[in-house]
Amino acid sequence: KEALQSFYLKVKHPAINHLYSTFQDEGHIYLLLEPAPGLPLHKLLQMMGTFDKDFSKMVLFQIATIMKDFHDE
Repeated sequence: KEALQSFYLKVKHPAINHLYSTFQDEGHIYLLLEPAPGLPLHKLLQMMGTFDKDFSKMVLFQIATIMKDFHDE
C-alpha cells in the first residue's frame, strides 16, 4: 500500500491526475487528487450503455500509451 501511494505521489504524466496527498481513518483511505474535467469513464458507460468501436479504440490507445510511458521510465 505504501509503495503504491509513494508511486502515485511521484508520478507526473499528462493523462494521470496528480495525487497531492493520502490519509486514512479506521474504515477508509482518502485520496486528494487534482480536479479532472468531464465524467469518469464508468459514468460515461452507464449513460451510454455501450461504447462504439472508435471510442473504445481511443480509450484503449490512451491506456496503452500510459502503460508504455511508465514501462519506459
